[in-house]
Amino acid sequence: MVTALERSLKQGARQASAFVEERGATEVFFPGIEIGGRLIDPFFNINSPEDLAKADALLKPRA
Repeated sequence: MVTALERSLKQGARQASAFVEERGATEVFFPGIEIGGRLIDPFFNINSPEDLAKADALLKPRA
């Protein structure tokens, strides 16, 4: 069974945003979260050792 996404890709589509908009998707805003007086992105990505160090620092209490 070929999915709508597979069909779209075979037709040359490359923008995920266009694909989801065509299907009635709605953008949802997630505000930052305040933890320990710091504003943190709720979707903070950890993709590198540097990111991991930042995440680690966010979890430690402030001095």
